[in-house]
Amino acid sequence: MKKFAIIISVAAFAYIVAMVVTCNRISNAVDETAKEHPITYPAGVDTSFSGLFNAKENISDAETTIVKGRNPVSDFTYGNDHFIEISRLNCSADGPLDSLISVSFKDTRMSQNVIYTGTSSRLPVESLFAHRNQESSAHVYVTIFGDGLSQISKNDSTLIYQGKLKKFGLKYFKDSTQDIYIRREKAPYQPVRIIFARRNNSTYLVLMAKASKGRGYESAIDEHILK
Repeated sequence: MKKFAIIISVAAFAYIVAMVVTCNRISNAVDETAKEHPITYPAGVDTSFSGLFNAKENISDAETTIVKGRNPVSDFTYGNDHFIEISRLNCSADGPLDSLISVSFKDTRMSQNVIYTGTSSRLPVESLFAHRNQESSAHVYVTIFGDGLSQISKNDSTLIYQGKLKKFGLKYFKDSTQDIYIRREKAPYQPVRIIFARRNNSTYLVLMAKASKGRGYESAIDEHILK
């Protein structure tokens, strides 16, 4: 019995040491990443985004997240009740958007061994961006998971999906890690509009949602916000 207790104690000690070493490694990785890719949070919408909206005067409570090596991400309120997040993708190829963006409707997970940075978004989902240099590709691979999600509009320059979003992943290569990961981990799940827009030779990811006015309340997202 004493021998058995000693074995358990040694195993427990080894586990604790391994956890401490792992935590130290993660902490060091976070510190190195923070030094290499510092983050700033200037007020206002990035100037490259503001011209994409029909009524710039309706933009308020704006903040931009800038990670060195990545395109900026802006979050703001539009009008009185729309929350919006916009970022520019590194997808430079020309052609219809549905030939550049592959979308799958299935569950997805955050990539392991990747440090992510959140934003100040007021959307009903949490947006996380890989804290590293942003990848670039002529194609984008997107996974969407949730309730009632479907494509509601499509043309050469705009793809729009909407539903109660639970998870979203975006990769620049099939076998790469998630560059963008979006999640809503618990109910209530609210409608979110996901827009891929090709404007001025750039491709943008836009997320929109309306402010919740109580349980069971849903109203339409304005279709005329984006130019």
